[in-house]
Amino acid sequence: MGKKYVDLTDEEYKDLTDIDRSQNRVEVVMIKIIYVYILMIMSLSIEAKEVLIDANGNNNKDLVIYNIISMKDNPDLDEPYLQIKIKTNTKDYLYNGIWIQYPIIQSCGKGCIELKDERGEYLLVNSLKYTYHKLYDDWLHRIKCNNNQLCYFENLNNMIIPNDTLIEFEKKLSLNYTNLAMNITIKYLSYYLKQKPITKQTLTKYNNIAYYLQKAGANKEAIFILEKILSKYPNRTVVHYNIADAYWDTNDKEKAIKHYKIYVKQMKQKGKQKKIPNKIIIKLQMN
Repeated sequence: MGKKYVDLTDEEYKDLTDIDRSQNRVEVVMIKIIYVYILMIMSLSIEAKEVLIDANGNNNKDLVIYNIISMKDNPDLDEPYLQIKIKTNTKDYLYNGIWIQYPIIQSCGKGCIELKDERGEYLLVNSLKYTYHKLYDDWLHRIKCNNNQLCYFENLNNMIIPNDTLIEFEKKLSLNYTNLAMNITIKYLSYYLKQKPITKQTLTKYNNIAYYLQKAGANKEAIFILEKILSKYPNRTVVHYNIADAYWDTNDKEKAIKHYKIYVKQMKQKGKQKKIPNKIIIKLQMN
């Protein structure tokens, strides 16, 4: 289109030549046409479609209903989305997230849902296949990952769900916690705890994961894990230290002092008072 003159003040517009003014008017018209076209596309809706498939792999036919929810259906929406309802003989599921203008849902095998774009315009691949995982009670699409990045699944809401083992998770986080921590949410951690509960065998790794999160500034996520540990193992001394630091960094001094005091008490009971860091003693004296 050549030079861009769309965003001009009245004075700037006066300085343009007749050719430039003409070009500016054309650009304004083109932008308006594109904008109207986008609004038309985003307001499109399709009639609800239904398909019977063995969605969760239990050898029963499940009803899958899907349609586009658009601004025509809900004027408050910023953009349309694909709504998927899965009705099994034990439970109903609802997903709102993925946007495909011409969706097709079909079976890709036992317990597998295949999501396709009829015109191939909104998916970068031919299709996305979501397999039912009983552990998560969800349909998941596995995302490929590099050695130094976290591996994960995505469900039909585009929710990220971890796929690394607890050992891999801890190792990757220890090597790259600054970059990885920003993508780790409490929901993400909840799936780990569901997959691998806190036990005497796993609590050290969970404490280490919380430590790396806290170092990266993800204090709420660190506190979430540490509270879970303490609910089962209240005498885990180092956890009181770590959670106190996390609370301190979130400016919750009351809870921080509470856990610093428990940490000091337990250290003294173990005859390890000489190993109590000076920073804790100073904080307790100040508060």
